Amino acid sequence: MAAVILVMLLWVYFALPAEAKTVVKVTNGTVNVRSDAGTSYRKIGVVGQGKTFPYFRSKKASNGRVWYQIQLADGKKGWISSGYGKLVKIPDSTTTTAKPATTTTTTQSTAATTAENPSTTSAALTSTTVTTVTEETSTVYSSTTIAEKSSTTSTTATTEKTTDSATVTTTTVTTATTATTTVTEKPTTTTTTKIPTQKMVKILRTPLNVRANAGQSYTKLGQTSKGKTYVYLGSKKASNGKVWYQIQFTSKLKGWVVSSYAQIVEVPVTTQTTVSTTAPSTQKTTAATSPTKPKQDDGKRYIQRTITVKQKTSVHSAPGSNHAKMGTVVRGAKYIATDWQNDSHDITWYSFKLNGKTVWISRLKVSVSDIYTEIPSKNFQNGGTPMIYLSPSRQVHNAYAVRSTNEQEQMYRVAKELESILKKEYVCSVYTAPVSMPLESHGRAYDAYLRKADVYLAIHSNADPKVNSHHYGPMGFYFPGCAQSKRLAQNVVTELSKVTPRGSTVSPNVVNGMLAFDKTGYTDVRDPSNYGMVSILAEVEFHDKSSSAQWIMNHPKTIARALANALEKTFGLQKK
Repeated sequence: MAAVILVMLLWVYFALPAEAKTVVKVTNGTVNVRSDAGTSYRKIGVVGQGKTFPYFRSKKASNGRVWYQIQLADGKKGWISSGYGKLVKIPDSTTTTAKPATTTTTTQSTAATTAENPSTTSAALTSTTVTTVTEETSTVYSSTTIAEKSSTTSTTATTEKTTDSATVTTTTVTTATTATTTVTEKPTTTTTTKIPTQKMVKILRTPLNVRANAGQSYTKLGQTSKGKTYVYLGSKKASNGKVWYQIQFTSKLKGWVVSSYAQIVEVPVTTQTTVSTTAPSTQKTTAATSPTKPKQDDGKRYIQRTITVKQKTSVHSAPGSNHAKMGTVVRGAKYIATDWQNDSHDITWYSFKLNGKTVWISRLKVSVSDIYTEIPSKNFQNGGTPMIYLSPSRQVHNAYAVRSTNEQEQMYRVAKELESILKKEYVCSVYTAPVSMPLESHGRAYDAYLRKADVYLAIHSNADPKVNSHHYGPMGFYFPGCAQSKRLAQNVVTELSKVTPRGSTVSPNVVNGMLAFDKTGYTDVRDPSNYGMVSILAEVEFHDKSSSAQWIMNHPKTIARALANALEKTFGLQKK
């Protein structure tokens, strides 16, 4: 009898529905994980939007914000702000639910290793295909990441249409350990299209330099981060025997990364499968799309730059004195610059035509003079949907005077707050450039141009090279070939001066941004303006003094609100 009771109790236990457990889901971009509840504590990691982590407890920080304690994949416990995550309930996979023995399911394994024992289930492969369509380009960017260990099967297909009518983004995400085929009550014909694959290069460490050719001595084009993927273009051995992979780094730039910190992966060009559950005459077929390079950009430019050689010097095949010499130019020679890029030391180089060939010369060897074409004003008071491109600082080495933070980290906080305000309250389209997107005419400026941006707002915090300076408050750097750019800079300074503790003690605080760097101009002012956008660089406050640095850290929403007010005042943005 005791044995019968024991069997019944065990059956009831295992037949109970699976209990739900609480996890923290990251809801807003890339988020820092701290050693305790507050931004002043040490950063122990970074997590991405959409990821979920085990939840342990909550705690209020000194400013009243609630923080969640989570556990990272490496076992470390840390804290993220509730402003960037939320608590969600999911079934506890550790609880077994009894199923009738008569239930049958047809499955097809898609994982690299079939796991008969849940404890040995390998990580599932997650592939993402993003198709971006504009009037000038049709490009498929594919990325592959390794998901957390799981035996859950899920398929998600999302179609997102942005407010910019010229851009349509279709995202299909498939995460699977096993794929389940479900048969409807009245099946007819099932047709599956063949899925082509694309070789991609996946980055395995952060940060990783991207070079102009296969070797560490070549010009650094930029940096990329762990988990990013790029179209694979070829391989080459360097002189030291190391293999390098060529990638499509940006829409215009090809670059090289060392194979020690990257790997080649095969991913589907499209993860969409055509399935017909109706008559063949109504079947919908999705054609596979291959990555294509954008058409040659022939848009209007608003800066004509003349360079005058200061002294006899060599010209090179690419930006950087380490590249092959292509000839010599003499003092006083004048040329029209066809392009400009930075070398690995952040020195701008100009290209021009010499004897029919494109050559490059350092800005240190030339003086420049510009002829500007006036950029037309843009006003949306009577309708229209402006595209606003936000470019937060990438200057991770600009440390704040208090705590372990930096300009890049804090300006991205401001940008995310501003993006949220604009999307919720105004009729506009907004995009924040990711950290991995470099500056320069072929980086963020070109990305903004392809997105048909009307406004380009670079967001920075300031520092004075003079020791013990008493400068506080905002500054705005404008493009002199655009009256509306200067007006936006003035409005930004006015609105920020209302909220900063000391107003602005800098004079002048609205400055021609093309006077910087020996009149070559701030990149964030020069390049987007050259593409015809209304562009400024805003310095919201000085971070080299403890009081103003602390104020920036404590008031990202206040700063964002002031910037939104300035944009509304300058462009006549309409409230929703």
